[in-house]
Amino acid sequence: MPNNHRKRYTVLAIDDDAWTRNILRSTLREFADINFLDAKDPEHALTAVEREKPDIVYLDINLGGDQDGIALLKQLRQAAPEIFIVMVTAHGTAENLKKAMELGIGGFVVKPFTGEKIAATLKKFESVSAKQ
Repeated sequence: MPNNHRKRYTVLAIDDDAWTRNILRSTLREFADINFLDAKDPEHALTAVEREKPDIVYLDINLGGDQDGIALLKQLRQAAPEIFIVMVTAHGTAENLKKAMELGIGGFVVKPFTGEKIAATLKKFESVSAKQ
């Protein structure tokens, strides 16, 4: 149930897997009042960022096929450096984490994720945004 006493956030989930996007949507709605957007590929993601200016992005590091989450992360950083980005992956490697951290991610969640892990990323976002 949305919390009407908190700021409403716009959240974009970028993942090639519709099931993961749906789980993220339902999980996020348990913890915050959100306007949820989703994208299955870099093209749709960049369009959503340009049009909707999300506060938080959950980005799959492995988008499937020849699509690379790290390459998209670089594009997102250029297009909207202020966005709080959380990398999501089923195959977290130290190399991917290092690259993502160098590009200034706000968090990293490994699939399968729990509600508590998603809530922790929201709490971190709120902490960072309160300092700005």
